[in-house]
Amino acid sequence: TNEDNITTIPKKLVEFFKKLFPNADTGFHVTGYRKEKERKASEPYIYHCHILKNIIEQRNVTPYPRYGATWSGQIDVLTGILQPSLLPSTEGKAVTMQKPPVIWDAMALQDAIDFSIYAIRTTIDTIRFQARPKNVGGPIDVLVITTDGAKWIQKKELKGE
Repeated sequence: TNEDNITTIPKKLVEFFKKLFPNADTGFHVTGYRKEKERKASEPYIYHCHILKNIIEQRNVTPYPRYGATWSGQIDVLTGILQPSLLPSTEGKAVTMQKPPVIWDAMALQDAIDFSIYAIRTTIDTIRFQARPKNVGGPIDVLVITTDGAKWIQKKELKGE
């Protein structure tokens, strides 16, 4: 409806998919902006949703918008690249190994597109060579949504036989 915005749409999407596919063990993110009257600026909103688990969780909950990335599904590959890791020291104690930071605030839109493709492609390619279920793969679709509208950056071509 005309009254819907980024804070109401995630719940409606989960309800919609739950009616059609009640046992779908599937999650997705819903992101967007809403103009906040008290700040006179568009605020970003990021929601993680899961159909079977009936989850609608806002991921960005800090008082001021921060740039970054969020991911779900096969999280171990990307988490291993971006987040600190615990490694055993020579004394046998766990030592935190920091990772070089990603400067999210300095990313141009093209960098964000490139990073999203990198994150997905790296996960697909890593799992391809590991002895584990092959539950990710296929073409990567990229849709960019800005205040000017939505634009497909890359989209798989559907075809029949």
